[in-house]
Order: sequence, then C-alpha cells, then structure tokens
Amino acid sequence: MPHLVQPRLACPHVARSYGRNLLTALALALPLAVVSAHGRAADGPPLTVLSTATVGTWEIFAVRDSGGTEACIARRPLGSATSGQPQAMLFLRTKSSRALRIIANDWALPAGTVIPVTITAGERVRGMSNATLTSPHTLDVDLGDMLTTLQRIGEAPTIEIRLPGRTLTLPLDGMSDMRSALVTCISNQLGAQYAGIVEEPAVAPPDADVVEERTVITARIGAEDYRLETILVRPAGVVGRLPVALFAHGQPRADRMAGFSAAHLLPQARDLAHRGYLAAVVMRRGFGQSDGIPGLPGGARFDTCESIAETVFGASADELAAALAVVAARPDADASRTIVIGNSAGGPAALALAARGYPGVRAVIAVSGGVRCSANDPNQSVLRTADDWLAPLFESLGARAAVPSLWVYAANDSFFSGSMARAIHAAYAGAARAAGGGQTRFVMLPPIGDDGHDMFATWTGRDRWLTALDEFLHRHGLPTWSPAMVEAVMRQGGIAPEYRRDVVGFLSSIVPRVLVVDPATGKPYRGSVPFGLPAARFLAARSCQSGGGTDCVTVMENFRPLPATTEARGGRLPTP
Repeated sequence: MPHLVQPRLACPHVARSYGRNLLTALALALPLAVVSAHGRAADGPPLTVLSTATVGTWEIFAVRDSGGTEACIARRPLGSATSGQPQAMLFLRTKSSRALRIIANDWALPAGTVIPVTITAGERVRGMSNATLTSPHTLDVDLGDMLTTLQRIGEAPTIEIRLPGRTLTLPLDGMSDMRSALVTCISNQLGAQYAGIVEEPAVAPPDADVVEERTVITARIGAEDYRLETILVRPAGVVGRLPVALFAHGQPRADRMAGFSAAHLLPQARDLAHRGYLAAVVMRRGFGQSDGIPGLPGGARFDTCESIAETVFGASADELAAALAVVAARPDADASRTIVIGNSAGGPAALALAARGYPGVRAVIAVSGGVRCSANDPNQSVLRTADDWLAPLFESLGARAAVPSLWVYAANDSFFSGSMARAIHAAYAGAARAAGGGQTRFVMLPPIGDDGHDMFATWTGRDRWLTALDEFLHRHGLPTWSPAMVEAVMRQGGIAPEYRRDVVGFLSSIVPRVLVVDPATGKPYRGSVPFGLPAARFLAARSCQSGGGTDCVTVMENFRPLPATTEARGGRLPTP
C-alpha cells in the first residue's frame, strides 16, 4: 500500500488506539505482523484507528500505522473465543488485493492447510472456492469473481467452511452495504491516490438533484401484458415535458444474473437526468423482477445464432417499443425527442428499434454493442464470427437506418475485439450510406480497466463514453448541457482561458462531481467519484491543495453553478 504524503484526513474523528484484541484483528488483515500485547506490530509501528462507522453488522475502520500507511477494513465480530471457532470476519481492499479473512484464536490446524469452502444462498450453491490457513489465527478465503455475485444475491448468503470432521456455517449478508461503505472509506480516507482501484458502489448514494421513481409498468408485447421492472429519473425542480432517454440493458454474464436489476443502471440514468432527460430503465422480459423469460415467449434460447435475428433483433426490439409506448404516455415525457442507449446486447436491440422507424426516436447510442452467439449445429464452431453471421444482420439494420447512431468500444473489450467491432459497424454504415440513411460515428477508446466490455458501468468507463456521447449530441443538436455553460462557468469562477478544455471535461464527467478553482492561478480542479458529493468535494479539495492552492473555492456541483466565493454553499471547501 502506498505511503500517503499528505497527513491530513478526510474524517475529522479523534484518532484513538484500541486494546489488544481489536488491534490484533485489524493487524491480521493488514500486511503487518501480529500485534503484540503492547499494542505494537512485531516490526514496531503502532496501529491507530482514525475513524469508524457501523453498517448493519459490519464495522468499517480507517487505520494507519506510525509510518503513515493507511487502509480501510470492514470487520464483522462473530463473538467466539473458543479454540478452533471464528472470532471475526475482515474484508480488506487494497491496491493489490481484495480478500475475506476469518480470524480465530487458534484454528488448531497446521499453517498452509487448504480448506474447501462453499457459498450458498436460497438453498442454491452460488460459488465454490478454497481457503488457506496462513497463520494459526487466519483463514484467507479466495473470493475471486464471487464478490460481485455476493453483492447482488437477494437471499442472505452463507459461507460453509469444511474443516476436518466438522463444517462451519457463517453469515455473509450485508455484503452490498459493506462494500459500498468500504469503498467510500477508501475514497474519503485515502483520496485520489486510490482513484484507480475503487469500484462502483453496489448501492448508488442519494442524489438530491434528481427525482427517482421505482415502479413496475404494464406493457403489451405481442398479445400479452407483461409487468416490467422500471426506474425513471428526472431532474429535480424542472416542470414540463422532458426529452426521453431509454436505456436498453445487455445480458449479464451467468455469474452476475442473480440480483441483476434496474438499480444497476441507476448511475447512468442519473447521468442523463442531469443532462435534462427523463431517463427510463426498463428491464426486459425475464430480467430483474420483470415477467417472462429472456428470448422468445415460446422459450427459444436467447443466444443461439439461429435465434438472435428473432430475439436480439426482434423480440428485444418489441420489448423496447412496448416500454417506450408506456413512457411516452406520461405527462412529463416528450417522446418526440427520444434517444435510445443500448449496452452490449442492448446495442443491437436499440438499433433494431430505430430501424423500424419508431416515432420520436432521434438517435441511437450503442456502448460495447453487439451479440455473441453459439451454433446449434455441433459440427460448427462454438462462436460464429462477425463476417459469417453478424455482419449480414447489422447490414440489414443499416439499410433501414433513418437516424444518427454512435458506436463506442474500448480496445480491450473481451467480448468484441476491435476487428469484430469494426466489421459489424462497417456493414451497418455501408448499408446506411447506400440507402441515404442516418449518419453513424464509430469511436474506439483506449483500453479501460481489466475488461473494456464493462466500461458502460465502471467509473472510468462512464467518464469516457459520456464524453463521446456529449460530443455526438452537440453535433446533432440533441439535448445535453449547453456550450454556453462553459463560458458562464469560466467567467463566474474566474477560470483562466487556457483551462477551457478542463471545464468541458468536467461537464462531460460522471455525477456526482465538484469543480473548484484556485483563485490565485485561475486553475480548476475536479472531484468526480461515484460515492456521493461529500467524497467528490473532498477529492476536489485535495487535488487543488496538492496543486499548490491554499484558498480553493467551489465553482460548480453537478450541473449547479455556485458563486466562486468562500461563503458560497456552506463556505470554504473542507480541508482534507
């Protein structure tokens, strides 16, 4: 873990040292030796608890040793001091690892012992892994990719540890809230140096600048009515009819299907609501809490090459059309100005909807758009290529394209390589040009994170595709923030002309975000994180102070310009 040069802290709690038992538990989760009875690690530095918080049954600690190393740890007491029985669970997220550690007074087993573990929920096995006894006290569980699944399971999960001659069953409920609190602690406590490792919180923090409506709509698809899980987000304090942004979600990987819901697209819906839209996230049949099953009503497989013309390009477009008809009937919706934003398999579904000439659809945005399919014929390759299967389907959509489209990919997309993405876009664009249809723009971004296919949802990914989105919307005269806002913010905040591009970047970034300025130089600094405005304020202030600013003032929060004075909106930004 990095040594933090700046000693000032986000949490103004009085630092205090705890007794041996807690220090031991905390130290065992850190890359430090066991704390001695004198409250010191074997290598010397004392461990100090900087701040604490309680989230359900989890305790969140920000800790620091005398060398300045800081970390955030989630701890869940289990209460047993009996030999071989667990005392506490700790979850640690650092730059290099994330691990679940189970502490016992003495496991009474040799160090290095590997123990099988099973995670279950709702009487179903959700994952299997191994745990390793790394010391007489500590059992480290390799969660791997199971962490995401754990957060999204509706039923309370448990972990079964199969020790020799007995099985321990421990609760793992509250993982979503725990992880959100933990990454917020990391963001607040450790600041911008951890900007690259924290992840989207499982539960989006409150946003007072928008109004959210969680509901179930009834949509007529074919000859049947279906109840579809829906979230609608609109800017707060705005009256009248708003342009519509309809989101078309993708098909999550199998390990992410459990618990997948409209709430997972809430951050993206907020991004569009802040741009003046009535943003609608409607879960298609069989996803989230919606009725039905994915694919065709008759139960045809969703992902076979033989069926995708009917499913992704047919049935999914039917679902989007039915959902849009319901949203369009709302008194706050101006469906004559609709954009459809599709991610992954939602991209071609959105393109298919537009190809029908659906009234009011003005543009389509496909982020990591495409579909992977398998052949029913066992003699054929498992995955068909873009050239022999997908390209003709996209070509058929392009021939009927009447509205502009934006296609955004990352170079390290594990689902759709650069060559495949270019092939399907070329097929679409060529047919659109030949038919005199809508303009199309292709954007290939540099690698984003571990897998660029996830950029629609990740913090850094959203920043990148939202920038491409705003450029596209401006080019086609579609609603988003006004270019005049750039000049107004610069003038009001006293921002120097050479930093105009920084202001444009701020306006295209994710929410929540805060813009501050150093009045001495006119240089702006931003804090843009998915953990709420307090964290964004802290990171903006730390960035300004790290740049040499001593009197940094607020210029804008989200899309709300603020007077650039130290008295504005609660006064001077807090010192980290």
